[in-house]
Formats: sequence, C-alpha cells, structure tokens
Amino acid sequence: MPALFSLFNDDEGRWMKGNTHTHTTCSDGQLPPQQVADWYRGAGYDFLFLTEHEEKLANPQALPDFAALSSTDFLVLPGLELRLELPNERVAHLLALGTARTGLWRPTWSLSDAAQFALDEGAVPVIDHPYWSGLTYQDIAQVHNAVALEVFNTTCDVVCAKGFARSYWDHLLTQGLSIHGVAADDAHWGRQVPDYGRGWIMVKVKEFSQQGILQALRTGHFYATCGPEFRAVALVGDEVVVETSPVQRINFITDNGYSSVEHAVGDQLLTGARRPLSSFRKFLRIECVDKAGHFAWTNALVFAE
Repeated sequence: MPALFSLFNDDEGRWMKGNTHTHTTCSDGQLPPQQVADWYRGAGYDFLFLTEHEEKLANPQALPDFAALSSTDFLVLPGLELRLELPNERVAHLLALGTARTGLWRPTWSLSDAAQFALDEGAVPVIDHPYWSGLTYQDIAQVHNAVALEVFNTTCDVVCAKGFARSYWDHLLTQGLSIHGVAADDAHWGRQVPDYGRGWIMVKVKEFSQQGILQALRTGHFYATCGPEFRAVALVGDEVVVETSPVQRINFITDNGYSSVEHAVGDQLLTGARRPLSSFRKFLRIECVDKAGHFAWTNALVFAE
C-alpha cells in the first residue's frame, strides 16, 4: 500500500514530532547544544537533528555528545549541512541527516554528489531551502538521489519571505520523481522574530531510534506541518478520503489544472474532504490550511506511467 495511505491505516507505530534542521554554537547558532535540546524537549518534540554547517564548525572535534543530550523519550540526532558552490557564483545547501562525520565534504561537489555522500554514509539527503538558494528547476531536477526537500523553512520565511518551496516540489513530482517534503526550522536563535518551533514533521515509527526515524524519512512515513493535523488519509473505493483538524481549506494538488480545493463556507471550518482518485494526474499530494494560514502537507503518491 502506498505510504500516503499506509501511514494512517497502519495501527502499529507511534507518532513522533521532530525537527530536521537546527544550528547551535558549534557552528553559527546563538545557543549551545544543551539549551537548544532543552527548548525542543520542553516544546513537546520527540526528536531533533542538530545539523551544523560543515564549513562553519568552530572545531570539528567539538561536536556535541548526542547520546548525552538524549533521553529515553527524546532523541538528539546527528546531521550536517553541506555548502555547495554552483556555477555562476551560486550556492546550494544539502542536509545529510544521520551523520556527523566531518572533513569529508567538498564544496565543489554537485547536489547529486552531496546526496550520494549522504546515502553512502547511511544518512538521508534533504535539499535545503531551494527558493532561498535561488535554485532553478533544472538544478533540482538533476538530483535524482535526494530523499526529500524542504517545502517550508522557518528561518527563510522569517528573514526574507522565501521559506516555501511548493512549486519546486511539484515540478519534481510532475517529472515522475518521487521525493518527500519536510517542514523545518533551520533555527539560529538570534532573530528578532523567533525562527524556531514553526515547522516540523510528524513521523510514525515502530522503533523509536535513529534508524527507525531515518527509515520513516526514507519511506515517506511522515507528514510535514506548521500546525494543522492530518488525522486520516484513506482510499475508500475510488475515493481519497481526508480527515484533518479544523481547517479553512484542503488542497488536492496534482498536475496542472487537475488540482482542486475544498473551501470552508462561512464560520464552519472543514474537518475533511474527498475526491475520486481517478481525477488526479501524475501525482497527488494533499495540503490543508488552518484559519491562521498555517499549512500542513502529506507526502505524494506518484502514479506509474
């Protein structure tokens, strides 16, 4: 069964809240690792990736003790953010979630090279903030080995209003590339407006461990959100049936003009919608938007040609 449906229909596993992109004083963040971990634990998160900038590490040997920051109900996990020099003096970033082995990255790598490095390390490659980086559709379409991209980045939204990357995601899905979408903070802790706690993922894991979380990321057993909840997504006969927390609209996103929207009418918010599966082309992903304008995103079902 596709992950879009099995995520909500599998009774096994536990829902876990996590952030996949954060910085500390080990690179260019403004708070030390313990204080960062304490904030996320206190905010109800179950796991946190510390993803320091490889080229900004004050001391590669002084990365935090991830096990010491963790507990039985809260995991602090290793990651790296790799800076890549693209043609025409452009810069891209890629996360390697699950490794903190430093000194192996080269800035002259392509995005595909960096993604392959992450895969070879047993890590999960995620394309960071493509809108902020000014990537072209051609840039990201060449990265066939990335597992996910950031559909929302809190810091990029706070600093320069370039935090969303929905059109990049849709371009890849239209090309038939199955890639997941994460929402993350990219917190640096020094902004006038908070750059933390505004974008996260909800994963369903059978094993609460680094490997269990990484596997959920690989297989798409999660959804991304800035607040709203997906409570069910199921295939009932030929209909896709969605249940959510109260929201203003539910967007069924597919190829070109075949997308559709279910709108709340008047003061009555939506808690669900349905559409025929046969009405979609190439792919289907679902968004919901609450009254405050906060989004949530399922991962996509990509249809075979």
